[in-house]
Amino acid sequence: MIAPIREASTLAAVLDVDRTREDLLAAFRRAGVAGTGRPSVARVHFRRKAPIVIQYTLLDERGLPSAQLHGELLAGPEAALRHAETESVRLRKSRRAQARREEKEPVVAVPGLALCIRAAGRDANLPGLRLLHDRDALHDFVASLAGPGAADVASVRLRAHRLGKRAVLQIDAGPARRFFVRLA
Repeated sequence: MIAPIREASTLAAVLDVDRTREDLLAAFRRAGVAGTGRPSVARVHFRRKAPIVIQYTLLDERGLPSAQLHGELLAGPEAALRHAETESVRLRKSRRAQARREEKEPVVAVPGLALCIRAAGRDANLPGLRLLHDRDALHDFVASLAGPGAADVASVRLRAHRLGKRAVLQIDAGPARRFFVRLA
């Protein structure tokens, strides 16, 4: 079935990163991603009964990826503001713990573009992403996999993230201990 996109003109605007560069960079900074590079659209995901997801990559001066962010295209400015507020509250809940209470805006609304921006690794539908943001949770998780000694030197890195669907984490717990964790 082929259906027209209601937000076609708005979608065209958020995909035109040259025209919206300053708005996007300001939103990226508010979402906790520093950088003055060039935003680039990596992927666009169309979902049934859910906002269109735009995956942005922030490119550094050499054209290499320096950060990944997700944008959600909503029906209008008010919807973007409501969605950003609701998602920020969800990310602060103790079960998910992907944002500190004092953190002002884990999900940022860009009302002029009807867009919400968040850094990759912040997804209330994937509570396991807490390992990226909570050192104690990472320590406990690695200790259960590899023992307490390995947990002391553990580091975690986000390898892939599709907003609301899945993510892959790489956990290094010492010289010869590397784990990949799929969250779905």
